[in-house]
Amino acid sequence: MRRFFRYIRRQPKTVRDNYALAFAGSITGIVFLFWFVSLPGIGSDAIATVNKSEDESPSPFATLIKQTKEQLASVRSGITSSTSTVVTSTEAVATTTIVLSEAEIETIVKSLEENQVHEEATTSAIAVPVLIATTSATSTTEGVR
Repeated sequence: MRRFFRYIRRQPKTVRDNYALAFAGSITGIVFLFWFVSLPGIGSDAIATVNKSEDESPSPFATLIKQTKEQLASVRSGITSSTSTVVTSTEAVATTTIVLSEAEIETIVKSLEENQVHEEATTSAIAVPVLIATTSATSTTEGVR
């Protein structure tokens, strides 16, 4: 076995890929064979399966297909209804209340006053720092440059 693996390692990439594909295919075939043999209704039970009455539960594949169709229908209806919901919801979320402390308000006012003085001093377009207020309980200045 070790000689065979050494032989494969010496082969070009395409040959090694072919061996890998053959190995994976054979393992998959073996798993499929065990699964197929273990299915109910194979062999001597085939006649009993054919003679099933209509009142028994449907096959797993029929149930899967039915549930898939129902889910796709619900997704389609959700997509068509969500488009109208998005349009109305953006109109409803027009106002936001931000709670700021006194210190934050003072720093914002100072910054705005500095920006107004700076804008009056220059006439060209420049980058202006923007302060963004958040609603988080903690504030850090780490990582802000």
